[in-house]
Amino acid sequence: MWTEEKLGQRINHLRTEEVIASGAEVAATSCPFCLNMLKDGLKDKERPDIRVKDLAQLVAASLEP
Repeated sequence: MWTEEKLGQRINHLRTEEVIASGAEVAATSCPFCLNMLKDGLKDKERPDIRVKDLAQLVAASLEP
């Protein structure tokens, strides 16, 4: 899980490119590692317009009146 890639493109950049290509304004995950990975990838790609949230955050926000 904490091993850096030696060959090819970094996995967080691959996943970040998928999020960017989707046109989504928010990416959601329930994995803390993925949350950090996507945040770092979006920062590297200079895309502060796309937010990354934990799935629990989205559920909690939907329950607020």
